Amino acid sequence: MINLCDISTVPIIILLDAHYNYLNPVDATGKLLATSLIQKLISLQEELEYSEIDYTLENEILEFLIGDDLIMINNIITGNPEILENIIDELEANFDTSLISNQNGEAATLTFFGNKLKSVFDYESYRNSDACFSMLGALKFRGRSRPCPYCNIESIEVINKRVDLTAEEVEQALLDIDHFYPRSRFPFLAVSFFNLIPSCSKCNRNLKKQKDFRDSSHINPYSRAFDDHFRFYATSVIFPDQQVPSFEIDKNSIIIGGTSFSESSITDLRLIQRIRTKRHLVQRFFRVVNRFNGGVNNANILFDSVGAARLTLEDAIGDFGVSPDPLDIHDVELAKVLRDLYYC
Repeated sequence: MINLCDISTVPIIILLDAHYNYLNPVDATGKLLATSLIQKLISLQEELEYSEIDYTLENEILEFLIGDDLIMINNIITGNPEILENIIDELEANFDTSLISNQNGEAATLTFFGNKLKSVFDYESYRNSDACFSMLGALKFRGRSRPCPYCNIESIEVINKRVDLTAEEVEQALLDIDHFYPRSRFPFLAVSFFNLIPSCSKCNRNLKKQKDFRDSSHINPYSRAFDDHFRFYATSVIFPDQQVPSFEIDKNSIIIGGTSFSESSITDLRLIQRIRTKRHLVQRFFRVVNRFNGGVNNANILFDSVGAARLTLEDAIGDFGVSPDPLDIHDVELAKVLRDLYYC
């Protein structure tokens, strides 16, 4: 629920360069290899051009995707979410996109040409590549679990697993990589850096699915922080000694420059409904706060007996990822809602 660019341990420009170079390897002389994305696009052009079937319109789309002096394909690979949306808008305004995808409400299926583009913009190869794991490492998903950037509710992580036959340890990403702009609609954005969002399966597979997300209507974690646009609040007082939570959790929009951002992400990802199922964890947090705010704290009684430094309220809430620093939201599940309720 923060902007992922803000927590990257590697400058984004370096990640973009590495991503582009992975997709477009060159030989010792600097010439693009046949396996490069650009060369595969050119090969697809030639295949369609010499086909017995007339693919003139499809080749015009390919010309657009490559662009003069490779400018467009560079933008597709490394352009920010706003640039990617502009590319979509330009494509939809000037070409028949039904040549790529058959779209029916929230569902979409690729055409013959769309599947050709999908094979060129080869996400499957990227998914298990060193480039992908480097991206996950830069965003701090290696080494410990982190909350999903979309919902801040479910955890995602990268673990080591042992290969049975060789006893070698390899990394396994226990997460989805969501295509903010779905592959079933825009296969040419399948390996665009800012279109690849580490996420939980509930957000990606169960809820977002093939919905037509846009940077202008939904929150792309590389574009903006949910934390900058919305605050959670409890609809009634949370009493730490309540046995059965009776409070609800809702949201307020933050007005920026006289306007508020669309609530489409909240609605489509069912954020409020999902957070409400975690009310018992919210109550647990406030029980801990209560113990440090006039209640008896057994840990500090023990620390006093051995002469150790006492735990503070800041120590306690910090264990829940609650602090004045909004970037700490990336550390612990539910840290966003707990932070909002605590500092309200």
